[in-house]
Amino acid sequence: AYIVRPQKASNQYLLLFHEWWGLNKNIQLEADKWQEKLKKVNVIAIDLYDGELAKDREKAKELMQGADEERIYSIIDAVLNSLPKQNIQMCTMGWCFGGGWALKASIRAEERSTATVMFYGMPIRDVDELAKIAGDVLFIYGEKDAWINQEVAENFQNDMIKAYKEVNILSYDADHAFANPSSEHFDEKASSKANAEVLRYLNYKY
Repeated sequence: AYIVRPQKASNQYLLLFHEWWGLNKNIQLEADKWQEKLKKVNVIAIDLYDGELAKDREKAKELMQGADEERIYSIIDAVLNSLPKQNIQMCTMGWCFGGGWALKASIRAEERSTATVMFYGMPIRDVDELAKIAGDVLFIYGEKDAWINQEVAENFQNDMIKAYKEVNILSYDADHAFANPSSEHFDEKASSKANAEVLRYLNYKY
């Protein structure tokens, strides 16, 4: 993991989950940025690939498709087990591949997780699993995204209603990975707006 701690000890944590590229420099910069914005929060960017990185789409696809779910859960469990058992405030956030894992990690954390931010990540469709999540979810996607699209968002909203859980959905006139400055689809305007909403959301949670 890549960890950025506040100057003073804190019981507040934000777990970050990387895109299909791995825990690269971009995600480390995200960790730095969010710690600076949130001030008192410990930011932990979790490496789901055991140190492997992708520099092209073919390798990224290989890593994502080859990622072992049991191994990823063991990594998440290790992080959760390293945190205090009680009296903490913890949120998760992820992008794309990591967006889906941010949701799964919040479910895994049970009552310790108070919020989840998913940037264009694929939600799970298991209503019984969604019912286990303790906090609400902020789901963000681009309206030009052919993969994480309006249908996915509406299905997720309906599933969360069935699970008696709350999800807030934001969409922007942008494509997949619009919040990643290293992406060809990076949209500075949409990214700035989305990040501002996320900051307001997280400041309310901490």
